Amino acid sequence: DFFYTYNLVSKPSAEQDWGSYPSYSHLFSDLGHGSNSDPAYIGNEIIDTSSPSDAKFKRNITDTSFSINDLMKIEIKDYQYKPEYTQYPNIFHTGIIANDLQSIYPNAVGTGKRLVKEAVVEYDSEGNAEVIEPEVAEEYLYVKYNELVPLLIKSVQDIKLENERLAQEIQILKEAMKQ
Repeated sequence: DFFYTYNLVSKPSAEQDWGSYPSYSHLFSDLGHGSNSDPAYIGNEIIDTSSPSDAKFKRNITDTSFSINDLMKIEIKDYQYKPEYTQYPNIFHTGIIANDLQSIYPNAVGTGKRLVKEAVVEYDSEGNAEVIEPEVAEEYLYVKYNELVPLLIKSVQDIKLENERLAQEIQILKEAMKQ
């Protein structure tokens, strides 16, 4: 149920097996994340609400080609989760369907895996493991809502510029009507 109920679990300790947790030790290892907070883990996914944004870490910096037109393509839906994926199938949610968002703004879509069936492992008398049946996992898409924030900011900027242009046009028309 972690997939939909988002039970946050803490980062595994050094003694714990990282298993399929991704290793990010080579990325910003001394910087922490944003305000020196640790990321939250949901299943095997890292959910980081802040990230280093200093220009010294970036290259190929250009103005974005995304605009309010892209934002307007994103459909907001009401939905319920299927009972086999949640403890709370009767609750309605409002959000974005990752499959639809992928073609519009792919940076805001991630891929995860959900364990459907654990592997069956047998051990011999010497403690050697043999996988009898491999684990079964299904991939799924999820929305990285924090990646949408720059698109929202850019869209507000676009609206502001359009409002200023329209205000100038109205002023010109008002002055023309006085004459």
